[in-house]
Amino acid sequence: MSGIRRGAVWAACLGLAAAPPALAQGKHRTPAHALVAAAQAAPEVAAESARPSMTLNEALAIAYETNPELAAAQAGLRAADEQVAQANGGWRPTIAVGATYGVEKYFFPIQISGLGTVNAAVTDHPLNGQATITQPLFRSGRTIAEISRAKALVRSGRAQLTATEQTVLLNSVTAYMNVVRDGAIVNLRQHNVEVLKRQKQSTELEFKAGSLTRTDVAQSQARLATAQSDLVTAQGQLAISRADFLQRIGRPAESLEAKPALPKLPGDEDRVLAMAVKQNPALVTARENERAANYAVDDAWGAMGPTLSVQGQYGYSQSVLNSVQGFSSGGPPQSVAEHALAVVGQLNVPIYQAGVEEANVRQTRELHAQSQLNVAVADRQVRDAVAQAWANYESALGTIESNEATERADEIAFEGVSKEQQVGGRTVLDVLNAEQELLNAQVALVSSQRNAEVAAYSVLAAGGSLTART
Repeated sequence: MSGIRRGAVWAACLGLAAAPPALAQGKHRTPAHALVAAAQAAPEVAAESARPSMTLNEALAIAYETNPELAAAQAGLRAADEQVAQANGGWRPTIAVGATYGVEKYFFPIQISGLGTVNAAVTDHPLNGQATITQPLFRSGRTIAEISRAKALVRSGRAQLTATEQTVLLNSVTAYMNVVRDGAIVNLRQHNVEVLKRQKQSTELEFKAGSLTRTDVAQSQARLATAQSDLVTAQGQLAISRADFLQRIGRPAESLEAKPALPKLPGDEDRVLAMAVKQNPALVTARENERAANYAVDDAWGAMGPTLSVQGQYGYSQSVLNSVQGFSSGGPPQSVAEHALAVVGQLNVPIYQAGVEEANVRQTRELHAQSQLNVAVADRQVRDAVAQAWANYESALGTIESNEATERADEIAFEGVSKEQQVGGRTVLDVLNAEQELLNAQVALVSSQRNAEVAAYSVLAAGGSLTART
């Protein structure tokens, strides 16, 4: 079958429609005639189905914009960005302001000449305020270590976001191509059922005419029942793929691009590996986590060192005194106010901290050693992923060529067996078997085309270049 004819049959398969009524006309039409007519009618079917479709790139864009998993990862990265601002706080001063206000009463007896003992009460309205500013001057390198660690963790978070983005996009490609494949298989099996129905009717007529046996009729009936069962299974798989498409893309799979072009890939596996070693998000994440763990060791060491800071304070206090209940100074309430200003340098040198900080140093060292090993693990995994992805891609391309050759050969065999059956050289079972082999070849070709598309995008993912930017 030529490339144009194969493309036409592919379009016909994706039309999700039974064979044209004209195929059922004619008393002595064989399955071979029906399939050949279907191939000839494929351009018309393709023209009818040439309506606006959701291309693969459009589906990926929708998934990128609407996928909640990716949105959650983006929110996590924004939260991680704030770690840098928090770490920069080690350079900056802190300012605190406090104030108190209250009412105090003092009761006491007073001896007054001519009056004797008088019970007096004094009311005080104390007002106190204080402002404190503290500026760190030296923290034994902890601020630098904390800032560097925070930046490394942010870079790690960005790499993790890229990994999530790649997973979302690759899953979307897989979901898209699954629907395309399963839709084509449903059409192939639907058409096969229609052909077998006509074959069964033709066999029954020839049996009544005495040219065929009951065995021929039973074979046609059995093959039709099997085809109908296969169709139901294929329709169920298509429903599953459509549900997965909706979950991945966020929109129903209505009209998809029949045969998306393969993405542009590097020329060979070595180039993909070079890209992966540089930018694969899993490896980048491991490297940045190792850097962050190294800075955590510096931070732990800094906790054992001295700190130096300067503190400035301003204080204000005021008391307002009133005397009541039998005693009065004869004047207005007395107010006393005080102002205080102080600047203090503070040096703190840890001597013994119950072994806690020493344990933290040992812990961070071991975590750093673990992160170094994780880099080696990630490197091996990335190299393995590249090798597998490239092998799958080349295998998929080779399988397409093989399946195309098989389909061409099975079509020739099918047409020949059908013609021979008309002149008595072949049995009905021979025709049914040839038809089944052709159908199997067509299904295998559809599946291999899907596998090649997914494998190509898997190569991009392994190389770290399957992102919204590409």
